[in-house]
Amino acid sequence: MKAAIRFGLKSYFGGCLGCLGALSLILVLAIILGVVVGPKLMSGLPGILQAIPGMLMQGQSPLGGETPGEPAYTGPVPPMEVFLTNGEDPEGQHITSFTKEQSSQVYFWVRTPKDTSIRFALSLTLPDGRKVQFGPVFSSDPSGNAVNCGQFGDADPLVGNYKLEAAPVGSLVSGGAIEFTITE
Repeated sequence: MKAAIRFGLKSYFGGCLGCLGALSLILVLAIILGVVVGPKLMSGLPGILQAIPGMLMQGQSPLGGETPGEPAYTGPVPPMEVFLTNGEDPEGQHITSFTKEQSSQVYFWVRTPKDTSIRFALSLTLPDGRKVQFGPVFSSDPSGNAVNCGQFGDADPLVGNYKLEAAPVGSLVSGGAIEFTITE
């Protein structure tokens, strides 16, 4: 009986020490990753956090694109005013040119006519010709107010001409676009 109790205590404390070892390893890995990858990850964190509600609430797949089975948009494409401001005020001055340093202060906005409720996506054409989706899927404001689609957010954007287009989800036709330039 004494040997069984001794074996049980050894097993118990061995398990506790094993768990402490595993937790220590996880902590060390988290610190190393935080120091090495942390600054780059932290600069992209606002964009990642902004995309999460769109993926969860609006049917976007976490791997990009739309979820299977989402119907194509078939109605007439409403006019969509796409514009940029230097700051978070949609009533501020609309801009079409800014410097690399100012890019972190630039916000994208889309406004649809009053009583128009539509889900839309933004695509950004880069100076090198690549086209990427900007942010998650957005929903227009039926009251006619502009929808904040987020900041430009690239820490080191390419200098050149860009094009930002808004189109209803599932539509190949753009509802509105703006061309803008980033300078040194």
